[in-house]
Amino acid sequence: TLTDMTGCTYFSSEEWAEQVADARERTLNAKMGIWISKEIIDSEQALSDVVAETNYGRQDLSSVEISDVLAKDPDAVITLSREDPMEIKRSLISFPEECPHNTVGETERCIFHMSTADRRENGLSADDVRDAFIKKVESDSKTDKIFIGARFETLELEQHQLSAENNYPIRMEACKIEDTLSLERAIVEQPLFVTGSEIESINCRDAEFRKDIEFNGVSFERVADFTYADFGDDAEFWNTSFGGEASFYAATFSSYAEFRDAYFQDTAQFKYMRIDRDVEFWDANFEAEVSFESMVVDGATEFRHAEFGAEAIFKEMSARKSIEFDTAKFEAPANFYRLTVNGNANFWGTDFEDTATFEATHFYGYTEFNRGTRSDEDGCAHFRDDVTFQYSTFEKDVEFWCVTFEGTADFRNTVFRGTTEFHNAVFNSEATFAEATHKEVYFEAVEAPNAQINLSGNSLPQGVISQPESSYTTYDLSEAYVGDVSLKPQDDPDLFKHFKFYRTDFNGFDFPDHRRALNNNWSIHYFGEERNPEEAPSELETTYLKAKNGASEVSDTTAASEF
Repeated sequence: TLTDMTGCTYFSSEEWAEQVADARERTLNAKMGIWISKEIIDSEQALSDVVAETNYGRQDLSSVEISDVLAKDPDAVITLSREDPMEIKRSLISFPEECPHNTVGETERCIFHMSTADRRENGLSADDVRDAFIKKVESDSKTDKIFIGARFETLELEQHQLSAENNYPIRMEACKIEDTLSLERAIVEQPLFVTGSEIESINCRDAEFRKDIEFNGVSFERVADFTYADFGDDAEFWNTSFGGEASFYAATFSSYAEFRDAYFQDTAQFKYMRIDRDVEFWDANFEAEVSFESMVVDGATEFRHAEFGAEAIFKEMSARKSIEFDTAKFEAPANFYRLTVNGNANFWGTDFEDTATFEATHFYGYTEFNRGTRSDEDGCAHFRDDVTFQYSTFEKDVEFWCVTFEGTADFRNTVFRGTTEFHNAVFNSEATFAEATHKEVYFEAVEAPNAQINLSGNSLPQGVISQPESSYTTYDLSEAYVGDVSLKPQDDPDLFKHFKFYRTDFNGFDFPDHRRALNNNWSIHYFGEERNPEEAPSELETTYLKAKNGASEVSDTTAASEF
């Protein structure tokens, strides 16, 4: 029986003090403090400064507080020292000094702050708690919708419509739900704030959230099911921990979807998810398999500094603006089969420890696997196992400056419609670009100590292929189309030994610029140390006939005569 008495004493109890302290600890760490600090304009730079000035890494910052960082290095991100970390915490979870709800019978607690045992002792069931909750949500009072610190055994709200004539938020910060929060097929028409709560399981299948929601710092111990959920406004899952399976299968977001610093311990499913604006997975950590298959993002897609401990699937995903994997880390296979990116794509400093599949991907914007400086190896992608880009298309420039390929690199039948740049790249295994098409190509100072670079059947209208300073890299240009391509160093008498020309078409190749290298013996069919290739005389005749015709086209009569 609910009375008209007020004065629930929960907020003055030691139990609440411990509960809110735990909630704030889950909600805020040094990284979150930097992101939300009003003092900081460029949070990304501020985080980089903290990492550079202390011995913390970005993942470490997920478990330490701002005060710990400042204690270790008072000069680290000096703007933070002007903002009290506790003030930030209070702003994340603020609460009234007194509970606004009526007490139950002769007890000192309201129905929402009672323990499960106390409710049973007072004859209150989970259904009674649910009914009281719904009645409060429908109230015209702003304070009636405050459920901060509430404790529930279960809260079954499936198929209910939570609405009122006002737009006051439903505040469930720092709550504890021992079993399940069910909003299956429910409609929530008011803002919903669940920041800092502990929830065993949540079921939001087919739920509709018409206003913004916040699940920041929430701990889901077991299943978190948002399958087919519809988010009509901003949805935040900052610093949220998913201990069991997490599903956002076919969920739709009409505004921003933010999963910064989220932790997924079990499998995570984002297949067919649709986001009308930006989606952020900054610093997210995926311990188990995660799928973004066929996900569609109309805004920016950001996986900055994300870590993937098991297979990551981006198959047939569509990013209609930019996509970013700045210093992301893949410890298991990464599958980008038929990925489409309509804007720019960057993989700055991304580490692929296992196989990476980019087969049939389509990049419409500028694509970079290195930072803009192009000289910082820490800012360049590293493929530690096999990678394939076969049948992919790059509509604009693509940069692989200083990128290292430890396993095989497969670019067969790839179309490069912009500038192709592999400056200072390293291929430690087989590299094939067979039948690839280029607009302008730069293989400058590329190192391939264990295998040749296969450019057979390539279309190379213009560009530069230069040798590294301390070694030689061999290129197979069999049956390729070679236009205004400069081979360097042009005065090296052995230069042409490192290029295999077999039935190669020359159209615009500047033979006069390579005169010193050709003057050695006018032979272009030597390859490596082998002076007697196995080609039949008729095939050699075709090779030199094509070279003669190419020399004639640029009016180099001497080279034409020698060939």
